[in-house]
Amino acid sequence: MPFSFTFDAQGRIVATEALNSFVSTYSINSNGSLTLVGTISDGQAALCWISSAQGYFFGSNASSGNVSSCGETAGGVPTLLNAKAAITHPGTTDSAVSPDGAFLYVESGGSGALDVFAINASGTLAPIETLWNLPLPYEGIAVS
Repeated sequence: MPFSFTFDAQGRIVATEALNSFVSTYSINSNGSLTLVGTISDGQAALCWISSAQGYFFGSNASSGNVSSCGETAGGVPTLLNAKAAITHPGTTDSAVSPDGAFLYVESGGSGALDVFAINASGTLAPIETLWNLPLPYEGIAVS
């Protein structure tokens, strides 16, 4: 069952499935129905939120305390780039990308931390900083 979703550059839905830690892509048919294009597992636990930038997808793994990175084939089949692209703090949930696509912000509501990563041209993530002492518990993030 899908947990969160975003869209790829071709308008396909890219969704996470938290129970099995899957990333799935779906094409949207003219009648509004969906057709599964492909599914992969990131091998982590509780893949919750997904954000996209520069043609890459970043999934927050709540129980693993990390972020996975994915790409996709020209046909839209998801591909796992790195199951542990970035280590975060416990309780990793929501994420958001800066409007310019250069930074990924990952909320760790269980620890009161916000982890900030630079998104490199290759889709790799580089840690920038961690902001602490956010009010607990918190859920949801918006970046402008």
